[in-house]
Amino acid sequence: MSGWIPSALHGLRWLTGSTPNYNDHAQQPTNESQISDKVTDVLTRLLLESSIEKLFQKLRRDSCFKDTRLKQRKYAHACADWICEETDNGIGKGTLESYNKVELFVIKAVSNECKLKLRETKDGGVKTTVTVEVNRLSDPACERRISSLLNKLSASGFLTGKELLESWSKFSNNVRPEAMRTAQLILYGEYDERIKIKCRTIKTTIAAVLNDKEQGEIVFEVDEINKRTLGRIMLWLLGNEGVSQTTEQAALRRLIQACISALEKRNNICWENTKLSLYGKDDTSFHVVAGKSRDRKHVIGFVDSNSEFQIIERHNSSCLIS
Repeated sequence: MSGWIPSALHGLRWLTGSTPNYNDHAQQPTNESQISDKVTDVLTRLLLESSIEKLFQKLRRDSCFKDTRLKQRKYAHACADWICEETDNGIGKGTLESYNKVELFVIKAVSNECKLKLRETKDGGVKTTVTVEVNRLSDPACERRISSLLNKLSASGFLTGKELLESWSKFSNNVRPEAMRTAQLILYGEYDERIKIKCRTIKTTIAAVLNDKEQGEIVFEVDEINKRTLGRIMLWLLGNEGVSQTTEQAALRRLIQACISALEKRNNICWENTKLSLYGKDDTSFHVVAGKSRDRKHVIGFVDSNSEFQIIERHNSSCLIS
């Protein structure tokens, strides 16, 4: 194993109240690097797993959340197993730390541009986030790393990540290659878990979420929905007008432009706390979400049988991102 640097020693003190006691002087490590390697080889995985157990033991014992907490615990351990394997297979060092933030417990494990973060939430649960930093979303090395994570989660019964990634893969076929270098993709799970795949430069954040029908949706997150934000999404997705594009890309551009024109006819209306759903053909449908409200307005845009763009407004969208 490549080694988790000595912050792991601090974590060991947190668990046991002391540092390792080496009674065999013949085998006693002679410097900090050797101590780090010794801790890595014997205790790193146990330390991370024990930290997770201590976090879940700290949670409230609300019976109505028991099943969710068990799922969150199982998910966290699967992620911990994966990031330990990343350290085994990597060439760098990893770090492990645990601390309280405003009386809420946090665990962080970092290895080779991958980060696992578990954070106690105010409602007595745990939010687990895996972050993988990449050069571009379509990078083969990134795809292998994410596949290994999703395979690990699938083996533990968590299939949502694979389903969401498949939805993104279908939609991304319509995205210009250059856009894949400046985005962050977040896969939202069922039990407050997230997988973030982030480029080094981020201009656009895309989410993949399950709707009420358990179908994957592609969602762009913005501060507010107006013709300017829609124009930026169109530029990121498809580039400038006049560039070479596929039939699907041309249809996607027409869909967004029709929505922008509809906004202009409504005196450049601006939507806040709103989910905008634009329905095109096949894999060109997507959603734009503004605000954090759980009671947001839902605006639906589509082209009717007479090839006219229509907008319908309603309340209480089911898509929630927090």
